[in-house]
Amino acid sequence: MDTYLRLKRESDDRITSMLRFYGSYSQDNISNVILEYADKGNLEQFLRKVDPPTDLEDRKILWRNILKLLMVLMYLHNCGPGGM
Repeated sequence: MDTYLRLKRESDDRITSMLRFYGSYSQDNISNVILEYADKGNLEQFLRKVDPPTDLEDRKILWRNILKLLMVLMYLHNCGPGGM
């Protein structure tokens, strides 16, 4: 949960635009996080449902967004832009 709290304080839009953290709470010794609802399922399910881009501009958009996703994963695994 500390990682999500650091994410909430992050000012880099490339990081915060990919995952919205709204808060957290504990109840009956269970910690809960409140994240943005993703109605398209996980990434694998989304890619199976959506046709791949066919023109150059759409491909650029796809790869730009994949790189944003990789930045978020790097951020979460390194506990911030400077690492641990």
